[in-house]
Amino acid sequence: MATRPLELGEYKEIIRLFLNGFKNSDGSVFRPNKQIALALQLQASLGLRIGDVLNLRVNNFRNGKLESSEEKTGKLQYREINRNVFDYIKDYAIENALSPTDKLFKVKVRAV
Repeated sequence: MATRPLELGEYKEIIRLFLNGFKNSDGSVFRPNKQIALALQLQASLGLRIGDVLNLRVNNFRNGKLESSEEKTGKLQYREINRNVFDYIKDYAIENALSPTDKLFKVKVRAV
């Protein structure tokens, strides 16, 4: 089977399931995981590889801009980001008591 992009409705459903958790048809329960939901949202809105998203630190976000280095190419990314994304990251860092040098996520690519 070939790889295909997600439809918007599929993407929204995945994010909803990660935010709320769910019970599988076999009865197994999947707890909410807001970290993975945020990582996927950042991946979609910033256009970064998931590995690059998981390596982001609080101080990569400054003055409405994202500054990071791509893991695969070493290429420096320095670009403006949506103000809502910037504010959300700032609030997330405060809510989770993250210092400027802390990684935003404590999960590995395999977990995502």
